[in-house]
Amino acid sequence: MPVTPAGRYVRSSLLVQLKEELGIDTLSPIHRIDRETAGLVLLSVNPQERDAYQALFRERKVQKTYQAIAPYRNDLVFPLTRRSRIEEDAQFFLSREVEGLTNSETRVEILKYLDAAVDTSMGSAAGSPSSSPEKPIKPSALYQLTPVTGKRHQLRIHMCALGIPIEGDQFYPEVVRGPEEIEDFSHALQLLAEKIAFTDPITGEEREFKSLLGLSY
Repeated sequence: MPVTPAGRYVRSSLLVQLKEELGIDTLSPIHRIDRETAGLVLLSVNPQERDAYQALFRERKVQKTYQAIAPYRNDLVFPLTRRSRIEEDAQFFLSREVEGLTNSETRVEILKYLDAAVDTSMGSAAGSPSSSPEKPIKPSALYQLTPVTGKRHQLRIHMCALGIPIEGDQFYPEVVRGPEEIEDFSHALQLLAEKIAFTDPITGEEREFKSLLGLSY
């Protein structure tokens, strides 16, 4: 479900449905996520306070935390930070890394190894010989992603650029479904907007919102 009305997604958008359900016509998204991403979205109720909250994001005063499931690579040392320049691609629904001044930054760390207990020194699964060509080990991990910036598809692009694309991503590293094609919900994008924290610009309170959802593994 998209956060705001777009293309064929008008009445099925989160904003339109919430306005109808809550009867609040002044609702406006402050923090939005990709249609394929699960988790938290922030919306403003009072128009006169909206810019104060949006300024937090412009000034990078909001801590956003995501979780993702993706392959594990033993040649990468975690935690790590990915910095690059991201621009919109000629295909309007995609973005990509290009040469130039950095405008995006994401911290990546591993929360948990999945599928098998990974021996990080050898890159093989515990109890499973790495010399078994018939059944190659392809371990995955649960990652915590902390974006400093908020470029479109930033987390998906940065993980793909590291050689560990997020499971279920139908755009990166290759487009397997066009934006107007029917989606495969049986293999959803394994990306969750898990937590948002900031100092409230109106009340001065420390605010933290955490999703009750979780990724399946």
